[in-house]
Amino acid sequence: MYLFEPHHPEQCGFRPDTFVDFTSVAARKEEAMAAMAAQSYLRDHYRQRAEQRAVQARYFGAGPETRYVEAFQLTTPRLTRVL
Repeated sequence: MYLFEPHHPEQCGFRPDTFVDFTSVAARKEEAMAAMAAQSYLRDHYRQRAEQRAVQARYFGAGPETRYVEAFQLTTPRLTRVL
């Protein structure tokens, strides 16, 4: 199970370990968030956070076209055959 980055991650011990590039659908997400008129401040907050996470993702190897990234935290063990 993955947790989505909360509004104030530093206050709840959120430790992201998975980044998802959503650059290709950022405009569509922005439109969906605009439907929540009472929470327009969150739209601005999460857009800025996504831009910050994109900088981190580019540091980890994402290409320069990566502009918007969301962070998640895996809370259950993951089985993998190779590392």
